[in-house]
Amino acid sequence: MRITIGRKLIGGFMIMALLVLMAGAVGFIVLGNVSHSADIVAKEKTPVRYAVLNAALALERVQSAMANFIHVKTYNAALEEAILLNMDEFFMWIAMVQYGTDSKAFSDSPAGIRYQDSGQKVVVPQSSEGMRRVAEKIYTEGQQFNAHTMELIAAQKNYTHYTVSSQGKAYELDAFLNLAQRDHLEWIKELKDAVNIETKFTGDTELNQGLVGHWPVSYTHLR
Repeated sequence: MRITIGRKLIGGFMIMALLVLMAGAVGFIVLGNVSHSADIVAKEKTPVRYAVLNAALALERVQSAMANFIHVKTYNAALEEAILLNMDEFFMWIAMVQYGTDSKAFSDSPAGIRYQDSGQKVVVPQSSEGMRRVAEKIYTEGQQFNAHTMELIAAQKNYTHYTVSSQGKAYELDAFLNLAQRDHLEWIKELKDAVNIETKFTGDTELNQGLVGHWPVSYTHLR
């Protein structure tokens, strides 16, 4: 059975809305675990508290960038990069708490490599057993949040394939087609009036002008 463009657009929007809810819910759970574990965190040494705070801030930046990303009508590489970089940073800070920055487990991990590449100078000692359990739980839930985030990014990028950019404006495809149809019908009416009642024809006469004509000239394929 053929799926119409309208159904694809509606389906894509519904999938995105569901993913937003899932990602947002998991994100709040992770942030909640960080805040609810304040009594454990408070007993740790300053570097551990600093790492936990920065993990929470990184996750908040992910959620902020994601909120902007899902509302754009055209693909935004800068927002996607911000999401991915802050997600990596979140896992780096959590891994610092899990293993301690001087451990081999940390230095050999992707988080440890990011730590070295970023030139971080913060040294986090091995945490208490209670703090490690909290960090492991947050890391596991962070993995779930990251999976939902990746699905949401993929859905948004797919959705923007149905976006039209013309004359400096972005339109959803169904809205653009309605405008193009109305524009074309008005052009035909004006041409008929010019022939039948000898009014002045002011419509576009160049192929690359007007709403429809400008689109093929300026078209770029969205990734």
